[in-house]
Amino acid sequence: SAKLLGCKIRKADSTLCSIMSLGENEKVVTISRLRLTNNEPCMVEVMNFPYSLVPGIEKEDLEESIYFLLKGKYQQEVVSAKDIMEPIIIGDYESKLLELIKPAAGLRTNRIGYDSNRRVIEYSTHIIPGKKCTLVFDRTI
Repeated sequence: SAKLLGCKIRKADSTLCSIMSLGENEKVVTISRLRLTNNEPCMVEVMNFPYSLVPGIEKEDLEESIYFLLKGKYQQEVVSAKDIMEPIIIGDYESKLLELIKPAAGLRTNRIGYDSNRRVIEYSTHIIPGKKCTLVFDRTI
């Protein structure tokens, strides 16, 4: 499940413009949530979407599945993604939300989500405590 921390519509900064191929005056919607497993905090996520693709999303129930909402209401579907992962020491804000004793190690994942035309429709950051994180790589070589 998820607890909504915030939702704001804003002008895309230069980083988002570059990653998402947006014009300098285009808007994004930024959705921040605390993810829960068995009512325990397990991840902080900040998701960005081009607002032109999801107008009015701020009025929806953002504690439910965002991907289901994207597909069902906006006909937008993330069909592939690139995840960039790095180990971190979790910051004060996230440590408080995740109920961690500082300092706490974790994993930051930055996700670039693509639609079926390889257009970027999502850029998100996920902060996961090390104690809640298991990586599995299943590869064929």
